[in-house]
Amino acid sequence: MTVTTHDESMEERLATLERRVEETTSRLERHLLGRTALPMAPPSPHAATPSQTAAAARAPQEQGRAGTGGLSLGDLIGGRVLAWLGGAATLLGIVLFLVLAISRGWIGVEARVGLAAMASGALMAGGIWLHARHGRTEVSVALVGVATAGLFATLIVAGEIYHLVAPLLALCAAMLVGALAAILAIRWAGQAIAVLGLLGALLSPVMLDVPSSGLTVAMLGVASGCAVWAAIAQRWGWLAPAALALCAPQWGAWILHDQPVAADLAVLVWFGGLGLLGNVAAQRGFGQTRLSSVAAGWTVLSAAILALVGYGALSDAAGAVWLGSWAAVHLAAGFWSRRWLPVPPALVWVMEALGLAVVAYLSAQLFAGADLVVTWAAEGVVVCELARRAPECNRHHEQLAWYGALGFLGLAVAHALAIEAPPAALVRGTDSLPDAALALGAVAVALLRAAQMRLPGDRLRLWLRSGSAAAVLYLGSVAIITASQPSSGAFADTLLSLSTRQQGQVLLSACWSGAGLIGLIVGLRRDQQQVRSVALALLLISVAKVFLYDLSTLTSVYRVISFVALGLLLLAGAYAHQRLRPPPPETGVPG
Repeated sequence: MTVTTHDESMEERLATLERRVEETTSRLERHLLGRTALPMAPPSPHAATPSQTAAAARAPQEQGRAGTGGLSLGDLIGGRVLAWLGGAATLLGIVLFLVLAISRGWIGVEARVGLAAMASGALMAGGIWLHARHGRTEVSVALVGVATAGLFATLIVAGEIYHLVAPLLALCAAMLVGALAAILAIRWAGQAIAVLGLLGALLSPVMLDVPSSGLTVAMLGVASGCAVWAAIAQRWGWLAPAALALCAPQWGAWILHDQPVAADLAVLVWFGGLGLLGNVAAQRGFGQTRLSSVAAGWTVLSAAILALVGYGALSDAAGAVWLGSWAAVHLAAGFWSRRWLPVPPALVWVMEALGLAVVAYLSAQLFAGADLVVTWAAEGVVVCELARRAPECNRHHEQLAWYGALGFLGLAVAHALAIEAPPAALVRGTDSLPDAALALGAVAVALLRAAQMRLPGDRLRLWLRSGSAAAVLYLGSVAIITASQPSSGAFADTLLSLSTRQQGQVLLSACWSGAGLIGLIVGLRRDQQQVRSVALALLLISVAKVFLYDLSTLTSVYRVISFVALGLLLLAGAYAHQRLRPPPPETGVPG
């Protein structure tokens, strides 16, 4: 009985639950149907006006254009191109008015400057008012840009040509104008302010034909600093290189005309710092993986301009200090920018490579001859040491250090082969055997020291060791030929009264063949395939020299001596190879 009562209560509860679920489902369906039918309701008494309806219809189109960033040709010409052209025409009109008034003397000096200042100020106020009244428009941006360039031109004329304003006051006013233009360009995202205003301000001394002076260079520094500021804030990668490139000829021509050292250093440091910031500005927007071609090109160009102009403007000692400091700045900037700034490794490589290049150039200016080879070789060893001490996690700087070390060693080798011991020395000897010995000895020691350090691969170690051995062999060859020249007095005619110059060629062939034989034996005994390959290559070079050069230039007796010596050494090499050659690896199938 109790079980039956319990079953009946459970059935009642289930029935109640099903009924409630059905009621909830029906309510939800009615609610959804009501929301779906809501747009079809008749218009309310508060219907929208025709103007609001038209605005609502235009809103999606405007939002679509804003979202995609596309403009029709008519909108582009009517809204932007006309504003820019109008601003450029107005700016040119102000400049032409100043030039014409100056040349014809229509009005007084104070009136000319006052009219230009009032016109520029009115344009600035009009642009700000228009923006505050109607929002951002291309006309307001263009007006502010024209006003900025006009005010800069007015201050240059008032302070430099007519001396109506003290230089310090004119410079302070230029700072205020530039700061205002940069702030408005950043807040309004107005490229017209940057192009017409800041770039126009940098061109105003040229358009007004104002000679370069300390005041104009200072104003150029202010305008270029504001341009770099706006470029970094708005990610306009083109603005900073364009601004600095426009003002570089002007300040460069000024400091090259015997200015005080303090003024030269101030200008170089200011524009050098702006150049480094310009590299960052040109790279912004490209991320850490893709290198901007503008950033890379401007990095190289700005470094070359600063290094060459600074070295040419300063004295020898001050110029050397400037080059060394500039190299250190680029190396430090490349090292720290990887940690602090979002720049790609390729840009860091460019900056650090420029620093190493400046160090090499400075060495070439301070040293000459064999001393320069020793300096470059020593610098290569130092950079190798830096690469060896680089932490394991910092592979970037280790690779760059190795490239820099190989660059210095390559310069040392190239200078030694071009000046101290050219290839022609293997025929006529060298003019200064001590210089050749010093240069080639430094190269050999540097290559051997580099081969003993931690290297990226075994192949590079082999090439460095081979290069060191080749430098020693080349030095011995040059010494043999130089000592065998008739003017040296050495190796007199004692063997069958033959010429000493031909005797030197025979000794050279024997020297190369003997060195190849020794290298072959060492490679066989130590089972080093690379050493054997280099030794065999040297033996083949000896064979080519004897058959091609000695056979055609030496006399009959010397030919006999050369061929007999070569033949005996080759036979000894063949015997050593057959007796000492390691057995081939076993390839038997396991049974």
